[in-house]
Amino acid sequence: MYPIIRFIQKSFYQECSIREFHKDKNRLLYAITWPATWLEKRDLLITQKHYQEIITERLKDIKIHGDPKRYQPYFPRYLLKVLQDWVRHHEDELYEQLKHGSYTIDFIFDEIKKIPIASEQTKCFCPVLAQAHRLLRKQYKNTRKRIDKKQMDLSL
Repeated sequence: MYPIIRFIQKSFYQECSIREFHKDKNRLLYAITWPATWLEKRDLLITQKHYQEIITERLKDIKIHGDPKRYQPYFPRYLLKVLQDWVRHHEDELYEQLKHGSYTIDFIFDEIKKIPIASEQTKCFCPVLAQAHRLLRKQYKNTRKRIDKKQMDLSL
């Protein structure tokens, strides 16, 4: 979110004081995170890069085509309205794109790439195996019944 906030500050708050920008910052965050709630309600996955592209494209549209008289009084409200209108207008298209199998596979691969590769020092599986053993041993002790001594014992 930081790159988007910086873009907003440089593009729409140049003439304002830093104090005024920070006063609006929470509402700006509210506006730029609104599409995420819409996506979450529909169980749509989106990459961080794609999400940022959607928001920055809308911001660029506002900068090029927007009327400063309309957004100058309170930019966070104007931004929220633009994002809501855009999502409602492109709802079906966005839904189809994000539900498509190739996008989901790309999303999964992007998430896998984020997983750090373990170094040689962190590859020690002993603690994990020991913990698993303790859990299994505890489970085994709890479920083990008394064995009749006349029967053959096959436990290890």
